Amino acid sequence: MEIKKVSAIFDELRLKDVQEALRAYAASGFSTHCVGASSGNSNANSYLLIKHTQIEIYVDAEHAKKVARLIESVVSVNDSDKFLVSIEPIEGLFGCSRKLKLN
Repeated sequence: MEIKKVSAIFDELRLKDVQEALRAYAASGFSTHCVGASSGNSNANSYLLIKHTQIEIYVDAEHAKKVARLIESVVSVNDSDKFLVSIEPIEGLFGCSRKLKLN
């Protein structure tokens, strides 16, 4: 079975919506982390951090794009929303006690 990792970084205020959408899609095993990003401005406030959440989920390769698009659809409510979603190949996955499958 080929496994992919879907990672996303988005506004922390969207976390609950993303979690609910993933659970509705039958993806229950994911990790979340608080991350900060610089504002990118060159003015005096450029050192302020913008709070974001990073989520990681390991899925069968056949579901990776669907999960990535699902996350994208939840976090991109308007044109000003900034987010990043990536899909990475996994060479090996160790310590997993059950198959990583979506229902």
